[in-house]
Amino acid sequence: MTQQLFQDRKEATSQLLRMMAAKDVKLRSPLVIGIAKGGAAVAYYIAKSLQCHMEVLVCGKLSSPNNPEFGFGAVTFGRTAAIDHTLAGQLALSDEETTQAITATYDEVQRLSSLYRKDMPFPAIAGHDVVLADDGLTTGYTMLAAVRWIKTQNPASVTVAVPVASEKALKLVRHEADHAFAAQVAMERFDLGDFYREIKPMTDEDVLRYIERSRFNTN
Repeated sequence: MTQQLFQDRKEATSQLLRMMAAKDVKLRSPLVIGIAKGGAAVAYYIAKSLQCHMEVLVCGKLSSPNNPEFGFGAVTFGRTAAIDHTLAGQLALSDEETTQAITATYDEVQRLSSLYRKDMPFPAIAGHDVVLADDGLTTGYTMLAAVRWIKTQNPASVTVAVPVASEKALKLVRHEADHAFAAQVAMERFDLGDFYREIKPMTDEDVLRYIERSRFNTN
């Protein structure tokens, strides 16, 4: 696929929505969930297009205690984890170190979830066609953790939707999601800046603003 640059997350989501429409994606009772932080913007524009409810889900990257720059997986609600066992083995991580990383990261997941949701419970997912959105998938393990948790909540279906993904990441999530779509597919791992002209890191305040704006999507 020829690489194209997105102007920003909004324009990237527009391309993603056009691709999904061309593939005649059917969502009877949609609920859009963005992976915080970057996925909040993509989820907002998808939910606006579908005129449905939007939520955010916090997933934390698991980092090696000896090599913090190496992420070997992710964890989200319910301590639901997705671990790259090959990388964990290469990093010589013990079971104890893996458990400690999950515990420490999960504490941050809970803290951010409380900040974004203001201690409100996550809405019912059962019976909904859930769309999980992010601004890009590099390894895919963060999204995989999200898919696994969502599937414990008995959704009607789980669709992953991202503007860009590596081929390997897309293949990984397709094993467990019902559908997975990316407007652009990279043959190998990439930086988001390779596909976006404007891609500033999202702050907590940005996420909260998208959550507030999403209240008007279904009005």
